[in-house]
Amino acid sequence: MTSQCDEERAEEVRDKEGANFCDWFKPRPDAHRPRGEGKTQAAKAGLDDLFGSAQTSGGKVETARDKFSDLFTPDKKPGK
Repeated sequence: MTSQCDEERAEEVRDKEGANFCDWFKPRPDAHRPRGEGKTQAAKAGLDDLFGSAQTSGGKVETARDKFSDLFTPDKKPGK
């Protein structure tokens, strides 16, 4: 059988250009969305929980530079 249908009892489509009224075919309601999108978001959320939210490397450098500057600023005391 050259059918591409997984259902054993389905009839073979002979006229591929004509209308096909298959009772076995049921489209998913969310067929337009990529599969695994929820899994991807859950994985990203898990990584953010583990490592913190994603920051650009410039943000990390500026934060480190600000902390360093705070150590030597006369009007600020460390830890405040």
